[in-house]
Amino acid sequence: MIACIYKLYYMIMDEDFDFDLEKEKEKKFLVRMAQIALWKGDFWSKLFFKVSKRHSYQEEFFLIGEKPTKDFIYINLHKFLKKLKSKYKISCHRETLKKKRRLYLGLTKTSACSREIRHYLNYEICIEINANSIYLNLLPYSGYEIAFSSLDFQLVQDILEDFCNEFFAHPDEWYLEYLDFCQRLQKSEEKLTFKTSEIARSSIESIYNASAEKQKILSLGCIYSNMLIDGQEVCILYQDFLDDPQVLIKKLQKK
Repeated sequence: MIACIYKLYYMIMDEDFDFDLEKEKEKKFLVRMAQIALWKGDFWSKLFFKVSKRHSYQEEFFLIGEKPTKDFIYINLHKFLKKLKSKYKISCHRETLKKKRRLYLGLTKTSACSREIRHYLNYEICIEINANSIYLNLLPYSGYEIAFSSLDFQLVQDILEDFCNEFFAHPDEWYLEYLDFCQRLQKSEEKLTFKTSEIARSSIESIYNASAEKQKILSLGCIYSNMLIDGQEVCILYQDFLDDPQVLIKKLQKK
């Protein structure tokens, strides 16, 4: 299960409290934390370098004539990303700046997740194009970057196509758990009412406080609770708990 490492506040019920607004805020927070947790998986870098080593300029020479301009590369790479978007049901985006162009591909922004969840996610791949070079970046702030000559833009396409094919044809366990979490989160946010949220909060608090945990830390929100179990922080979605209380009880009994 994807661990959610963060703290929540105890919910204060007052006349200004908006349950639906708080649900949306919490969903946004959980989605972003789940994506950050997914990015910590080492499968990203392993696949990125495995694929990049399979392709090289020497092996995949392209005769393209004149040196392509950054706008020519930008337009053609964007068309290519749209094909990947259609094939894998993911998201792409483009950005035009004064001296450079950027293209983005969101591998976690998949149609397997709801539109609301996709809206909160960031892109995993960024392609930056300037006058002479193309930079292929994997994951924000990760430092995984490969630089190419502008003449090699078709090589960049080959790497991206190979990466996506491997990523989706043989999905890593981290990615599958992430998708499962996002789908359960959406279900939880949609089904929960103020009343059922209260029931789940009260029940989880009672079960946790009655447990044998020596160090008890519990934070209660609108759609989930965060707690310390055996020294690790654990996130319990309320709808998961309401559907089957064993999701919490089993974790408390694993010690």
